[in-house]
Amino acid sequence: DIDELDFEDFLITDIDELLKSYVRVASADIEIARKFGSVDMKSALAKIRSEGESIIKKLDPDKDKSTIIKIGQQIDDDIQVAEALRDILRGIYGLPENPYALSSRAARLALDFNNLVALGGATISSFPDLARILATGGLTDTMNTMKLMSTHFSKYRAGAAEVKLAGTALDMILQTRALAMFGNGSLAPRFSRLETGVSYLTNGFFIANLLSPWNAFLKQATGVIITNNIIKQSIRWQKGTISNLNKSKLLAIGLDENDAKMLAGLHKKFGEVVDGVYMPNTQNWKATANISQQEVDALRKKFRAGLVKKVDETIVTPGAGDQPLWVHNQWGRFVSQYKSFAFASANKVLVPAMQQKDAHQMMGLLMMTFIGGNVQSMKDILAGKDREYTTAEFIKNGADRSGAFGIYMEL
Repeated sequence: DIDELDFEDFLITDIDELLKSYVRVASADIEIARKFGSVDMKSALAKIRSEGESIIKKLDPDKDKSTIIKIGQQIDDDIQVAEALRDILRGIYGLPENPYALSSRAARLALDFNNLVALGGATISSFPDLARILATGGLTDTMNTMKLMSTHFSKYRAGAAEVKLAGTALDMILQTRALAMFGNGSLAPRFSRLETGVSYLTNGFFIANLLSPWNAFLKQATGVIITNNIIKQSIRWQKGTISNLNKSKLLAIGLDENDAKMLAGLHKKFGEVVDGVYMPNTQNWKATANISQQEVDALRKKFRAGLVKKVDETIVTPGAGDQPLWVHNQWGRFVSQYKSFAFASANKVLVPAMQQKDAHQMMGLLMMTFIGGNVQSMKDILAGKDREYTTAEFIKNGADRSGAFGIYMEL
């Protein structure tokens, strides 16, 4: 029972910092506690150790000494990684012990300053992301969505609002993707007027260089296409006509056969189809004769979580497990500031393309390479260079600029 005015000098009152902290930390804490029983995941970590120790007990201490040592090290490594991923999700991994220290403040200022001076052409560099929509949605669904955007814009906006209700494509407000890509996503709060001012400039700059509007547009368009695909494949699963590949894609975002059948039923009652685009209208979902309100609420949550996962994979947004741990400490973040996308792209573009090997992925990779080659030519023009590339050079530049090969092309 205290008066906060007594502690006013020590409280954060910047609404921007409070909102980011709530979105990044509080939401993660709630979900971790719900899944594992507590924020520290104590019981889950204990299970890892217990499982490893039960294996060790079955071994002979004399004959299997090297194996026991190896398993013991594996237990420690697994727990360390689990704790690290937990803290990355919570936005606290690698934060300096003393955020007031001059080195900590210098690192934060350097990250912001780099963005201000180096990212004027960041939006042009992001043009190959357009082709990722094609790789995920395919030609027909992508064209249908473009048609919906041009002929029924109000319906398209309703579909885009669905994506934002799921919790993504909010880059105009939160600069989520830009901050994740350029190492500013989980920085300690700014304490001085200089730090706060530079932080505001950075956030404003992501709007001024059109990167955040571009990211918001891409994610909204992608979300409409993915929503359409989820509903369409759910209806096919209900009818028994779904392919194994599309079944695995639904399972990968957490939707099983029962979920698909309920989705198909709810879409039939509450959804609509406009210009060939399926729109679920999840905000209108209610209990039906066959589905209870509790099941509806749970399905709405699963559907939106799967949608966010797929959107952030398509329009590559670095996540907790996409980068090595050293990237998340104070100076590791500075050294690798513009390599976050490369690490994430290897996981979210290259690996799925190698696993799925379908026409959508091939079209997407070819289009990314083509756009990437043109981006390099545009960069040359902006830099005042007059260069002609051979076809082989154009393809190599396109592969590099596309980001499809991730960190391997960087190396």
